[in-house]
Amino acid sequence: MPLNSRAEKALKRWLKVRPESEYPHLFLSKRGKKPLYPADVRTMLHKYYDQAGIRGASVHTLRHTFCTHHAAKGTNLVVIQRAAGHASLTTTQRYLHLVDRLMAEQLEENAL
Repeated sequence: MPLNSRAEKALKRWLKVRPESEYPHLFLSKRGKKPLYPADVRTMLHKYYDQAGIRGASVHTLRHTFCTHHAAKGTNLVVIQRAAGHASLTTTQRYLHLVDRLMAEQLEENAL
C-alpha cells in the first residue's frame, strides 16, 4: 500500500531517531531494542482501547475497519487484498457487501 506524504514524512523522521539495534526491523519494543512482535502490538492496542473506553475491539477490528473504509472510498480490491494480507480476493470482496449496507443506511438516515 502506498504511503501518503504525511506518513512518508513521519517514517523519515522516525528513521532519523530510531534507536540503534542489531535488528533491522522498523519498529522496536521498549525492552532491549528488540523487534516489535504481534503480541506487543495487541497489548498496546488493548491498553489504548481501555484508555479510550472502547470495549470489545481487537486488532482484527482495526483491520476490518481499514478494509471497509478503503472499499467505501473505491480503493482497488487487489490493493486492499495485498495490504490486508488476504490470500484470496474472495475474502476481500466481502467488504463490498458491508459498503453496500453502509451506503443504504446512510441513504435512509438522510431521507429522514
